[in-house]
Amino acid sequence: MFYSSRCVIICVISILIPTLISATIIYSETQCVSETLEPCKKHPAFSESIYCENINDIKVFVRVLRCGSKKNMQEVFLEKSSIEYLPLYILDFCGFIFLNVKSVVLTKLLEGNVLNRLQQLHLDNVLFRSPWTWEPLSILEKLLRFSVSNMPVPVLNGSLVDQLTGKLQSFTLTSTNTTSMNHNALQKFVDLEYVSIQNNEITELGRSMFPTPAKIKFFYFGKNKIASLPGDIFSDMPDLQYIALQGNMISEIHESTFRGIWSNLASFLLEGIIYLKGNLLKCHCKLLWLAT
Repeated sequence: MFYSSRCVIICVISILIPTLISATIIYSETQCVSETLEPCKKHPAFSESIYCENINDIKVFVRVLRCGSKKNMQEVFLEKSSIEYLPLYILDFCGFIFLNVKSVVLTKLLEGNVLNRLQQLHLDNVLFRSPWTWEPLSILEKLLRFSVSNMPVPVLNGSLVDQLTGKLQSFTLTSTNTTSMNHNALQKFVDLEYVSIQNNEITELGRSMFPTPAKIKFFYFGKNKIASLPGDIFSDMPDLQYIALQGNMISEIHESTFRGIWSNLASFLLEGIIYLKGNLLKCHCKLLWLAT
Protein backbone atom coordinates (compact mmCIF):
# COMPACT_ATOMS: atom_id res chain seq x y z
CA MET A 1 0.00 0.00 0.00
CA PHE A 2 2.75 2.44 0.97
CA TYR A 3 4.71 1.60 -2.17
CA SER A 4 1.74 2.15 -4.49
CA SER A 5 0.85 5.44 -2.77
CA ARG A 6 4.41 6.66 -3.16
CA CYS A 7 4.34 5.73 -6.86
CA VAL A 8 1.17 7.76 -7.34
CA ILE A 9 2.72 10.77 -5.61
CA ILE A 10 5.88 10.49 -7.72
CA CYS A 11 3.81 10.27 -10.92
CA VAL A 12 1.75 13.34 -10.00
CA ILE A 13 4.88 15.32 -9.15
CA SER A 14 6.57 14.27 -12.39
CA ILE A 15 3.57 15.57 -14.33
CA LEU A 16 3.21 18.85 -12.44
CA ILE A 17 6.85 19.91 -12.10
CA PRO A 18 7.57 20.54 -15.84
CA THR A 19 4.41 22.60 -16.15
CA LEU A 20 5.14 24.57 -13.00
CA ILE A 21 8.72 25.23 -14.09
CA SER A 22 7.56 26.41 -17.52
CA ALA A 23 4.88 28.61 -15.95
CA THR A 24 7.34 30.03 -13.42
CA ILE A 25 9.85 30.98 -16.12
CA ILE A 26 7.27 32.76 -18.24
CA TYR A 27 5.63 34.30 -15.17
CA SER A 28 8.93 35.75 -13.93
CA GLU A 29 9.61 37.37 -17.31
CA THR A 30 6.19 38.91 -17.89
CA GLN A 31 5.45 41.23 -15.01
CA CYS A 32 2.74 43.80 -15.55
CA VAL A 33 4.58 47.13 -15.62
CA SER A 34 1.84 49.24 -17.18
CA GLU A 35 -1.64 50.41 -16.26
CA THR A 36 -2.80 49.78 -19.83
CA LEU A 37 -3.55 46.54 -21.69
CA GLU A 38 -1.42 47.43 -24.73
CA PRO A 39 -1.00 46.03 -27.33
CA CYS A 40 -4.44 44.66 -26.45
CA LYS A 41 -7.43 46.68 -25.31
CA LYS A 42 -10.62 46.48 -23.36
CA HIS A 43 -13.32 44.85 -25.47
CA PRO A 44 -15.70 47.56 -26.78
CA ALA A 45 -18.80 45.49 -26.04
CA PHE A 46 -17.94 43.60 -22.84
CA SER A 47 -16.70 45.46 -19.77
CA GLU A 48 -14.80 42.53 -18.21
CA SER A 49 -13.17 41.34 -21.44
CA ILE A 50 -9.79 41.82 -23.13
CA TYR A 51 -9.49 41.93 -26.91
CA CYS A 52 -6.13 41.00 -28.46
CA GLU A 53 -5.09 40.69 -32.09
CA ASN A 54 -1.83 40.39 -34.02
CA ILE A 55 -0.05 38.82 -31.03
CA ASN A 56 3.01 36.83 -32.13
CA ASP A 57 4.86 36.45 -28.83
CA ILE A 58 3.34 34.39 -26.04
CA LYS A 59 5.19 36.47 -23.43
CA VAL A 60 3.40 39.57 -24.65
CA PHE A 61 0.09 37.73 -24.37
CA VAL A 62 0.88 36.53 -20.84
CA ARG A 63 1.91 40.03 -19.73
CA VAL A 64 -1.43 41.41 -20.97
CA LEU A 65 -3.29 38.67 -19.09
CA ARG A 66 -1.46 39.61 -15.90
CA CYS A 67 -2.33 43.27 -16.39
CA GLY A 68 -5.93 42.27 -17.05
CA SER A 69 -6.10 40.34 -13.80
CA LYS A 70 -5.45 43.58 -11.91
CA LYS A 71 -8.55 45.03 -13.57
CA ASN A 72 -10.73 42.02 -12.65
CA MET A 73 -11.08 40.90 -16.25
CA GLN A 74 -12.61 37.44 -16.79
CA GLU A 75 -12.78 36.95 -20.56
CA VAL A 76 -10.22 36.97 -23.37
CA PHE A 77 -10.73 37.37 -27.12
CA LEU A 78 -7.61 36.41 -29.09
CA GLU A 79 -7.73 36.94 -32.86
CA LYS A 80 -5.43 37.03 -35.90
CA SER A 81 -2.41 35.90 -33.92
CA SER A 82 0.33 33.28 -33.91
CA ILE A 83 1.63 31.80 -30.64
CA GLU A 84 2.90 28.44 -29.42
CA TYR A 85 -0.15 27.43 -27.36
CA LEU A 86 -3.02 28.66 -25.22
CA PRO A 87 -1.49 29.08 -21.71
CA LEU A 88 -4.09 27.52 -19.42
CA TYR A 89 -2.03 27.90 -16.27
CA ILE A 90 -1.64 31.66 -16.76
CA LEU A 91 -5.34 32.05 -17.54
CA ASP A 92 -6.10 30.23 -14.29
CA PHE A 93 -3.64 32.20 -12.19
CA CYS A 94 -5.05 35.44 -13.57
CA GLY A 95 -8.71 34.53 -13.01
CA PHE A 96 -9.90 34.18 -16.61
CA ILE A 97 -12.74 31.71 -17.15
CA PHE A 98 -13.90 32.57 -20.71
CA LEU A 99 -11.61 32.12 -23.73
CA ASN A 100 -12.48 32.94 -27.36
CA VAL A 101 -9.91 32.16 -30.06
CA LYS A 102 -10.37 33.11 -33.72
CA SER A 103 -8.03 32.95 -36.72
CA VAL A 104 -5.04 31.97 -34.59
CA VAL A 105 -2.10 29.71 -35.49
CA LEU A 106 -0.85 27.37 -32.75
CA THR A 107 1.81 24.71 -32.38
CA LYS A 108 -0.33 22.81 -29.88
CA LEU A 109 -3.77 23.44 -28.44
CA LEU A 110 -3.25 23.92 -24.70
CA GLU A 111 -0.46 24.04 -22.12
CA GLY A 112 -1.09 23.46 -18.43
CA ASN A 113 -2.78 20.86 -16.25
CA VAL A 114 -3.45 22.51 -12.89
CA LEU A 115 -6.59 24.23 -11.59
CA ASN A 116 -8.23 24.64 -15.03
CA ARG A 117 -11.26 26.68 -14.05
CA LEU A 118 -12.08 27.55 -17.66
CA GLN A 119 -15.86 27.51 -18.21
CA GLN A 120 -16.10 28.61 -21.83
CA LEU A 121 -13.96 27.80 -24.86
CA HIS A 122 -14.78 29.03 -28.37
CA LEU A 123 -12.48 27.97 -31.21
CA ASP A 124 -12.97 29.52 -34.65
CA ASN A 125 -10.66 28.91 -37.60
CA VAL A 126 -7.73 27.80 -35.45
CA LEU A 127 -4.82 26.36 -37.45
CA PHE A 128 -1.96 24.16 -36.28
CA ARG A 129 1.65 23.97 -37.39
CA SER A 130 1.82 20.22 -36.75
CA PRO A 131 -0.55 17.26 -36.23
CA TRP A 132 -2.82 17.65 -33.21
CA THR A 133 -5.74 16.02 -31.36
CA TRP A 134 -8.57 17.05 -29.05
CA GLU A 135 -7.02 15.15 -26.13
CA PRO A 136 -5.82 18.27 -24.21
CA LEU A 137 -9.48 19.19 -23.65
CA SER A 138 -9.83 16.33 -21.17
CA ILE A 139 -8.35 18.43 -18.35
CA LEU A 140 -11.07 21.09 -18.62
CA GLU A 141 -13.28 19.65 -15.89
CA LYS A 142 -15.18 22.91 -15.27
CA LEU A 143 -16.04 23.56 -18.93
CA LEU A 144 -19.72 24.45 -19.48
CA ARG A 145 -19.78 25.96 -22.98
CA PHE A 146 -17.80 24.64 -25.94
CA SER A 147 -17.98 25.64 -29.59
CA VAL A 148 -16.01 25.01 -32.75
CA SER A 149 -16.38 26.92 -36.02
CA ASN A 150 -14.58 26.64 -39.35
CA MET A 151 -12.43 23.70 -38.25
CA PRO A 152 -12.74 20.09 -39.46
CA VAL A 153 -14.91 17.73 -37.39
CA PRO A 154 -15.93 15.28 -40.15
CA VAL A 155 -17.66 12.85 -37.77
CA LEU A 156 -18.93 13.71 -34.31
CA ASN A 157 -17.66 10.75 -32.31
CA GLY A 158 -15.46 9.81 -29.38
CA SER A 159 -12.34 11.51 -30.72
CA LEU A 160 -13.88 14.82 -29.62
CA VAL A 161 -16.74 13.91 -27.29
CA ASP A 162 -14.69 11.61 -25.05
CA GLN A 163 -12.36 14.51 -24.24
CA LEU A 164 -15.15 16.79 -22.99
CA THR A 165 -16.55 16.81 -19.48
CA GLY A 166 -20.04 15.39 -19.01
CA LYS A 167 -20.97 18.66 -17.25
CA LEU A 168 -21.18 20.52 -20.55
CA GLN A 169 -24.31 22.68 -20.94
CA SER A 170 -23.75 24.14 -24.40
CA PHE A 171 -22.28 22.45 -27.50
CA THR A 172 -21.86 24.11 -30.90
CA LEU A 173 -20.38 23.04 -34.23
CA THR A 174 -20.66 25.54 -37.10
CA SER A 175 -19.22 25.03 -40.57
CA THR A 176 -17.11 22.06 -39.45
CA ASN A 177 -17.77 19.80 -42.47
CA THR A 178 -19.57 17.37 -40.18
CA THR A 179 -21.34 14.67 -42.20
CA SER A 180 -22.56 12.35 -39.44
CA MET A 181 -22.93 11.79 -35.70
CA ASN A 182 -22.34 8.59 -33.77
CA HIS A 183 -25.50 6.93 -32.48
CA ASN A 184 -24.70 8.14 -28.94
CA ALA A 185 -22.76 11.28 -29.87
CA LEU A 186 -24.12 13.67 -27.21
CA GLN A 187 -25.66 11.15 -24.84
CA LYS A 188 -23.14 11.73 -22.03
CA PHE A 189 -24.03 15.42 -21.66
CA VAL A 190 -26.96 15.01 -19.26
CA ASP A 191 -27.02 18.75 -18.43
CA LEU A 192 -26.96 19.89 -22.07
CA GLU A 193 -29.37 22.79 -22.65
CA TYR A 194 -28.10 24.21 -25.92
CA VAL A 195 -27.07 22.16 -28.95
CA SER A 196 -26.32 23.79 -32.29
CA ILE A 197 -24.81 21.87 -35.20
CA GLN A 198 -25.46 24.08 -38.22
CA ASN A 199 -24.14 24.77 -41.70
CA ASN A 200 -22.90 21.19 -42.01
CA GLU A 201 -23.82 18.08 -43.99
CA ILE A 202 -25.60 15.86 -41.48
CA THR A 203 -28.16 13.64 -43.20
CA GLU A 204 -29.94 12.02 -40.27
CA LEU A 205 -30.69 12.38 -36.58
CA GLY A 206 -31.59 9.73 -34.00
CA ARG A 207 -33.03 9.98 -30.50
CA SER A 208 -30.14 7.95 -29.05
CA MET A 209 -27.73 10.73 -30.00
CA PHE A 210 -29.03 12.81 -27.08
CA PRO A 211 -29.39 12.19 -23.33
CA THR A 212 -32.55 10.59 -21.93
CA PRO A 213 -34.23 12.40 -20.38
CA ALA A 214 -32.82 15.57 -21.90
CA LYS A 215 -32.68 19.12 -20.53
CA ILE A 216 -32.27 20.55 -24.03
CA LYS A 217 -34.02 23.90 -24.56
CA PHE A 218 -32.41 24.94 -27.86
CA PHE A 219 -32.20 22.39 -30.67
CA TYR A 220 -30.54 23.94 -33.73
CA PHE A 221 -29.74 21.82 -36.78
CA GLY A 222 -30.29 24.35 -39.55
CA LYS A 223 -28.54 24.19 -42.94
CA ASN A 224 -27.75 20.48 -43.03
CA LYS A 225 -29.01 17.73 -45.35
CA ILE A 226 -31.63 16.18 -43.08
CA ALA A 227 -34.45 14.62 -45.10
CA SER A 228 -36.75 13.44 -42.30
CA LEU A 229 -37.22 13.43 -38.53
CA PRO A 230 -37.66 10.24 -36.49
CA GLY A 231 -41.04 10.14 -34.76
CA ASP A 232 -39.41 9.96 -31.33
CA ILE A 233 -36.68 12.56 -31.88
CA PHE A 234 -38.16 14.96 -29.28
CA SER A 235 -39.37 12.38 -26.76
CA ASP A 236 -38.23 12.94 -23.15
CA MET A 237 -37.31 16.55 -23.94
CA PRO A 238 -39.79 18.35 -21.67
CA ASP A 239 -37.84 21.62 -21.58
CA LEU A 240 -37.52 22.07 -25.35
CA GLN A 241 -38.49 25.60 -26.44
CA TYR A 242 -36.71 26.44 -29.69
CA ILE A 243 -36.10 24.32 -32.77
CA ALA A 244 -34.27 25.41 -35.91
CA LEU A 245 -34.35 23.12 -38.95
CA GLN A 246 -34.21 25.70 -41.72
CA GLY A 247 -32.32 24.96 -44.92
CA ASN A 248 -32.61 21.17 -44.82
CA MET A 249 -34.32 18.69 -47.16
CA ILE A 250 -37.36 17.87 -45.03
CA SER A 251 -40.52 17.23 -47.06
CA GLU A 252 -42.99 16.29 -44.30
CA ILE A 253 -43.54 17.35 -40.71
CA HIS A 254 -45.73 14.96 -38.74
CA GLU A 255 -47.88 16.18 -35.88
CA SER A 256 -47.00 13.14 -33.77
CA THR A 257 -43.33 14.16 -33.76
CA PHE A 258 -44.15 17.43 -31.98
CA ARG A 259 -47.21 16.42 -29.95
CA GLY A 260 -45.48 16.27 -26.56
CA ILE A 261 -43.60 19.56 -26.88
CA TRP A 262 -45.76 21.78 -29.09
CA SER A 263 -46.99 24.04 -26.29
CA ASN A 264 -43.41 24.86 -25.28
CA LEU A 265 -42.14 25.80 -28.70
CA ALA A 266 -41.94 29.56 -28.38
CA SER A 267 -40.26 29.90 -31.76
CA PHE A 268 -43.05 28.07 -33.56
CA LEU A 269 -45.87 29.75 -31.67
CA LEU A 270 -44.52 33.28 -32.15
CA GLU A 271 -43.09 33.07 -35.64
CA GLY A 272 -45.02 30.34 -37.42
CA ILE A 273 -42.71 28.00 -39.32
CA ILE A 274 -39.82 30.45 -39.71
CA TYR A 275 -37.37 27.82 -38.44
CA LEU A 276 -38.46 25.46 -41.23
CA LYS A 277 -37.79 27.92 -44.03
CA GLY A 278 -35.85 26.56 -46.98
CA ASN A 279 -37.05 22.95 -46.69
CA LEU A 280 -38.85 20.96 -49.38
CA LEU A 281 -42.17 20.81 -47.54
CA LYS A 282 -45.04 19.30 -49.52
CA CYS A 283 -48.14 21.45 -49.35
CA HIS A 284 -51.03 19.14 -48.44
CA CYS A 285 -53.63 18.56 -45.74
CA LYS A 286 -51.14 16.80 -43.47
CA LEU A 287 -49.64 20.23 -42.69
CA LEU A 288 -52.91 21.78 -41.50
CA TRP A 289 -52.03 21.04 -37.89
CA LEU A 290 -49.31 23.71 -38.09
CA ALA A 291 -51.99 26.37 -38.52
CA THR A 292 -54.09 25.32 -35.53
